[in-house]
Amino acid sequence: MNPDTCRKLLEQSDSAWLAGDVHGTWASLEAAREAAGDAPALHAEVMAWRSTALLRAEKLQPALDAAQQALAGITAGGDPAHRLAAAHARVSAASATGLMAEDEAELREAITALESAAEDRDPATVRARARALTNLMVLHLDKLLGARLHLSEAEAEAWSRLSWADTLAEELNAQTHVLRLAVDLAFSTGQWERGWRYALSPAVERLARNEQVALRCKAALLAWERGDLPGARSLGQQALGLTAAVSVHWVRLYGYLGGVIAAAAGAGSLSTALEAYRGAVPLEAHATRRNRAAAASRVALDAGTPADQVRSFFERTIQAHPGDVSTHHNLAEVEILLRDAEGRPFDPELLKVAQQFPNPPYLRARFHLAAARSLHRTGRRLSALIELQHARYALRSWPGRVLQHVERAAAGVVVPFPVTPAQQRVLDLLVEGWGNRDIAAALQLSERTVAVHTAAMLRSAGVGSRTELVAQEVARRISRH
Repeated sequence: MNPDTCRKLLEQSDSAWLAGDVHGTWASLEAAREAAGDAPALHAEVMAWRSTALLRAEKLQPALDAAQQALAGITAGGDPAHRLAAAHARVSAASATGLMAEDEAELREAITALESAAEDRDPATVRARARALTNLMVLHLDKLLGARLHLSEAEAEAWSRLSWADTLAEELNAQTHVLRLAVDLAFSTGQWERGWRYALSPAVERLARNEQVALRCKAALLAWERGDLPGARSLGQQALGLTAAVSVHWVRLYGYLGGVIAAAAGAGSLSTALEAYRGAVPLEAHATRRNRAAAASRVALDAGTPADQVRSFFERTIQAHPGDVSTHHNLAEVEILLRDAEGRPFDPELLKVAQQFPNPPYLRARFHLAAARSLHRTGRRLSALIELQHARYALRSWPGRVLQHVERAAAGVVVPFPVTPAQQRVLDLLVEGWGNRDIAAALQLSERTVAVHTAAMLRSAGVGSRTELVAQEVARRISRH
């Protein structure tokens, strides 16, 4: 038994993970277990730190088991290292319970435990408090934005909680994921400016490498969405460069997604970058991050990659088959965009699958745009414009390439036709559903004059009925707002 050696190895395991070294993490934990010998208290500390590593590796049940085993052997009080281990075990237990919760009561219990851990004032437990804060925010945000009830209120509460967490993180002066969560919340709520501000915060440079990779990638994606190609190229290359020597799968995927974005923005071959993304981790690891493969596919489509090549990349990466699109929202999401790129009809059934998970506004806007293009191809201009209005609303705080596509689509749907002031007055009442007699009485015209004005507008607009004329005018008015 060597307490100092054991605890030094436990610290090394934590540092290794934050640097992206998976092998170093587990090797240090195993060496710490051996150094603990038969000392029950040290063995409990090792299990506490092991629970932290297991939770980070997304092995929830083993993390909970290890935390409970640690808590069973940890004594109250003790020196700072022992108190920190106890705090880590409590955070791991509450976090795993919350992430696996099957009902509201379990989730509430986990949130309460994490709130207590985050507010702990013991100086020895600062790093455990930072973990509690991060995991607490994950549970809060998933709950608030996943419910989709009174969404504007949920978004306001989510930003309020984020502000509280940001303030507490500054007080702790410890590694947290609050910045990454803030950027994620900006994506989820369609707040581009907020996301950009958090993603480029000076505090990013002080974070562990794992977090830097994630935030540089997210910043690159924000730049890409905005249409800022130099920014997307630079930030994407930074994310990829930081991934060197990192072996944590989810971090590597962030880095190589950054490489895809950089290539799409002009930094080399996009097809090469897509293949590098696919080979960045074992194929089974891609299944845990389908959303990231979907993002890479979206960027590739934006950059003009043919739909069949994007479909091949996506299906090979996540090992999907054509019939799988009805089983997972990310598959349906990509298929909607692929069908749009191919000029195929919009499939409402795919939208139902895609909506099984709350979609961020910029993605909802893409769905509305795809539906609008499909409707326009079949001559349903008014319905197309309604979809485009939904897209505009979703993008009200998200400028950039998608909004530009929406505006171009709107301009193509509405073909303005010239009208005289007298004809406009008649048209204004036709839009209200009035007949010739009522229009004539209101404007003090003869019914024949109303009919002549209407016939002239039909010719000018190139339509064959009053119904089409009115629909075109309504579409024109919708397109202005």
